[in-house]
Formats: sequence, C-alpha cells, structure tokens
Amino acid sequence: MKGRRGLLLPKACVVGFAALLAAWAPRAGVVGASADLSALALSLGEAVSAKVERDEIVWAPSSGALGDYLFGRVVLFAASPGHEGPRDVFATCARVLPDGRVRSVGTPANITESPHEDDAHLLSNGTHAAFVITGEQVVATRLVRFASALLACSVPPYSLKVLDQYRVSFRLQVEEVTAQLLPHELRLKAGDGPALELPLTPFPARSEEVVELPGTREKAVLKALGIPVLLSDPRAKARVWKRTEQTGAIKVELTTIDAQTFRWRILPGISEPFPGERVNLTPSEQARVAVVITLGRTSVGTRYGLGASGNTYLPFRVSYPTLKITDGRRFGLLPAGTRPELSPNEELVQLPLVVSFGEPTAMARSHGTLRERGALCAQPGGSLLLAHTHQDSSLALAQVLANARCSAAFDLDRGSQDHARVFLRGSGTPPAFPYEVSVLVGSD
Repeated sequence: MKGRRGLLLPKACVVGFAALLAAWAPRAGVVGASADLSALALSLGEAVSAKVERDEIVWAPSSGALGDYLFGRVVLFAASPGHEGPRDVFATCARVLPDGRVRSVGTPANITESPHEDDAHLLSNGTHAAFVITGEQVVATRLVRFASALLACSVPPYSLKVLDQYRVSFRLQVEEVTAQLLPHELRLKAGDGPALELPLTPFPARSEEVVELPGTREKAVLKALGIPVLLSDPRAKARVWKRTEQTGAIKVELTTIDAQTFRWRILPGISEPFPGERVNLTPSEQARVAVVITLGRTSVGTRYGLGASGNTYLPFRVSYPTLKITDGRRFGLLPAGTRPELSPNEELVQLPLVVSFGEPTAMARSHGTLRERGALCAQPGGSLLLAHTHQDSSLALAQVLANARCSAAFDLDRGSQDHARVFLRGSGTPPAFPYEVSVLVGSD
C-alpha cells in the first residue's frame, strides 16, 4: 500500500492543480474564446493596430493544456501595418486556458516585413504553415516549419531563429499561385500550369541543380513539370538560377540573374582592337566577382563601340544599338540612330539585337558558324535573362526571349563570332581573369 500511495500522490497533485486552474482561470482577464476567431482577430488587430480577418489566423501545434497555459502557443496572422496596403505575416504567442479560451496575447513580431509584397492566404497542417506572396515582380509561396512551442514562446521575438522559413518563387509571368498544404507535402499551382508537389520532410526532396554563391543561403533550383522554381532561404542576398526551355528540337539554357543585387561594370578584352593598357581587377576586386558574362570582341569590319570607367576605348557608331549601364545598377537601351555620349557614371557597349520590339530580328535568323551563342535581355523588374545554345543561328535564342516578354535582346557577340559563356562563382565554371573578349562583370 505504501508504494501504491506514492504513485497516487503525484496524480492527485496534478488533478488538483488542473482543477485549481479551471476554477481560477475564467475569472482572469480573458481576451476571448479560441473557438470564436472573431474575438481573437480583434485582439490580434489591437496588438498591431491593424485589422485582422478571422480566416487569416493559423495556430502552431499545441504542447498540451499545461504548456499552452504556462508558455503559450504560437499563432500566425496576416495584417497590414498601416491599415491599408500590402499585408505582412506576424507571429506571437497566446496563453490558452485549459477550457480553450485565450487569456492573453504577447507582442507580435513581423516575420516578413515586405512593404511591397502582399502576404496572405495562410494555410496550416499543424506542423507547417504556408502563405502566398504577391508583388509587382514575383508571385511566390513561403513555407514555415513551426518550432516547438516551448522554444518559440520562451525566446522572443518569434522570428527566423525559431520559425524555419523557405521561399518558393515562381519566376514565370504568372498571375497567381494557389497553395494547398497537405499532411506530407506542399502542393503549388502557378496559373493554369500543372501542380508542383514538394515533400515536407525532407524539404526539398528533389533538386535539379545547385547554384551556390559564397555569402548567401541559396538552397537549390527545382524544376518539375516544366515549372521552374527557386527555393532559397529568405535571407539570401544574391540570386542566380537556371532552367531549360525548348523551341522545336533545340534546347536553350536560360540563366536568370537578380541584377539589382550586384554592381555591374564592363571590362574590355585583351583582344579588343585598341591601343593602350587594359583595366585589371585587383585580387580583392576579383574575390567579389560573382558573375561574368562574355560579350565577344569587335572586328575591323564591325567596329562596335565600347566605353567604360569614363574612357571611350572604341568609338561609338550611330548605326548600332547600345547597352547602357548607369551607376552600376540600371540597364538601358540606346536604339540605333542615337549618338551615345559616355558619362562618368555610365558603361556603354554596342551589340547587335536579336530581338527588337518583341520579335526576332533578321540578324537572329541569319546562319553562320556552329558555336555557343548567347543573348541578353534586361527586364523592367531588374532581372537579367541570359539565353545560351549551341547552334548555327541565334533564332532559337530570340524566340525563347521573345516568349519571355523581352521587347529587346542583345546578341552576346560583337562581331568576332566567339563562343558566348556565363561564369558563376561557386559553380563548375567560376570566373577566371583576364579574358580575351570583353566581359560584363557583376560583383557583390
């Protein structure tokens, strides 16, 4: 009997403690019933001075009645910090009474802080949450893996340190992304395309190609059913990813670069036909180079102009179009018929066009030597789209870039018919200086 009484005593204490909570808690300052999401939405809205809709609230898993009361339970919700405009997703901890009512709500933390993107349509399967991101240049979905309630609610703020987040970005021209969060997978559908299924454990479970840049947290480039997506840590600063398109029987490799995350300059090639010294990068400058895009070299017959770092190396011709880079960030086009004038904050290089006004040019349709060909399109949102293929004409490149809504695209050949290449830091073909041809260089 003595041993049995020793076992019964702790149970009696637990039962008595639970009864004490049940008797005391309803008389405390209760915010609202957890079943009444309208009341909870009102409380969360008051905490962030914004309106919160009841269908934009999701809970993390419970750690049990005692844990939910003592430590709290993680709750995510969407709200607009300024009452109007794009919404952000917030995380906080709510202490829940044994009868299921919410007693108090902690100070919410904004876990997205994306003033130019709308974060909404929250989903949850208990262990994960997901929401859709909509902006001018991207439609995406972010996945959140909940940490344990004990860790999350005892270490504020409830941020990336305790909420593991991954962003899946659809970099095609799609109007919307619909997400379905199932027990073991995240199912995404971009526009009218087929569904993309990503297992939650491990996540990601499939990868096609990894593009790693030092100093970033890029994870992988995924491709399923023809829909390219970029999976990355949301803290990543630099983004470069690839996919393959096909036009007829010809495969074209597309490289998309978030150009605004780099600083760009043009370096004249050793074989460019002009006298004088070439610009050389110091070892520290070379270490910061992430992307190198070859531009070819001009010939005596073509004589394409080139100017960089305030110096005009090869005179510009009015009859050629010109790629312009301003302040190392902004890309532009000077059409043929315009006389380029080099400013100290500009880099100018003349190249032929393979796409003009959204259509392949006659130059793109012409045939020549079988070699690696490339083309470049600067998109309005700040991305560079590169196309490469091994063919005897640039028509396939032009068709793919025109289909990607490029109104203009430059041929990456200044007349000497050199092979077009792109070199990425951290890949199998990293940058290696110097270059015989002129190059476009993107640095951190």
